[in-house]
Amino acid sequence: MSGVKLKAVKASNGLLTHLKCSDDGELNVNVSTSTLSVNVDGLEALQTSGNNTLSSIDNKIILPSVLNSDQLKVNDSAVVAGLSQINNNVDEVEAKLDTINTTLTAGGVVDISTLSTHALQTTINSTLGDTNSKIDAMRGSSDLGVINTSLGTLETSLTSMEGKQDTSITHLSEIEGAVETIEGCVGSNKVNVNISSGNISGFATQSTLANCETALNNISVNMYNGAQQVKALGSQDGTTTGTQKQMKVSSSGVLNVETKKTYSAETSIISSQAVAGSGTHTTASISNDANIVEYLVEHDFSGSDVSFEIFESIDNTNFFNVMGMPFNDPSDPSVANQGINNIQIKSPHFKIKFTNANGSSRNVSLSYVAITN
Repeated sequence: MSGVKLKAVKASNGLLTHLKCSDDGELNVNVSTSTLSVNVDGLEALQTSGNNTLSSIDNKIILPSVLNSDQLKVNDSAVVAGLSQINNNVDEVEAKLDTINTTLTAGGVVDISTLSTHALQTTINSTLGDTNSKIDAMRGSSDLGVINTSLGTLETSLTSMEGKQDTSITHLSEIEGAVETIEGCVGSNKVNVNISSGNISGFATQSTLANCETALNNISVNMYNGAQQVKALGSQDGTTTGTQKQMKVSSSGVLNVETKKTYSAETSIISSQAVAGSGTHTTASISNDANIVEYLVEHDFSGSDVSFEIFESIDNTNFFNVMGMPFNDPSDPSVANQGINNIQIKSPHFKIKFTNANGSSRNVSLSYVAITN
């Protein structure tokens, strides 16, 4: 195959170098003298081994003074083994000489087809040929055309993106100018807006301001005797549907407010409850209403020697006699089996404790009417 270059490892330095061919295409292989030197070194080593063996034999052989028929008979087994080793070494020497002779045949040119690298070179040539075929097939494939088209499309897209980027830069510049304008209107963490030459009709607060103006115009202020009287309207039932009346203000400017109070229906707390002689009885906890300003408590006992106390609590756990006094105490001149007491209870919870000062059992009943704002 033309254009194919083969390389081999150079023995002297281990580097790759190009192989040379003759004009006829034959690969010239020069036998290195260093290779011959190695083979000769091998012969010298064998020769030395042979000499050592011969020396050993010489020490073991004692020649007679007269040889029979020019023959030497050796019976020593060590000598026989030494001669056998010499024979083997000589065979190896002959094999190496044959190799050298073959290498030097025909002026040092060696037929590479007989070398072990010949098969490898054939495989390399086949692989290179297959690679060359695949390259040719790839050149003729439509995939390269598709790639070329895709590259063209990519180039067009990049050009479009470049234009859009320029547009974005322009818009960013406009935004930067607008921000700088806004910054010029800001001072001391406040936005300064000049409305003297503009119309505020578009402001969100316009309708609210108009409503405020109408409300202010509806307030009538009359001056008399150096005092200021503000006319305000209210309803009797607290709603806009009731009868509207003008509220009154005193000459000192104090608004006269009439608080409207109501009575609740009578509520029974306890009825005909027996209290043991010299004993006590306490009701369950009762929830108070903050709108109740006063209780009208009525008691009905079977004996005037029964009194009651109000114990209050803010957490419905710990109860205390905040008033510090009993009602209908036997020592009180106004003590009676029946009576009414006006009591103000301000805590969220309260209980009522009855105490029987008599040794006999007494029945107690208690109810109230609440006065509410």
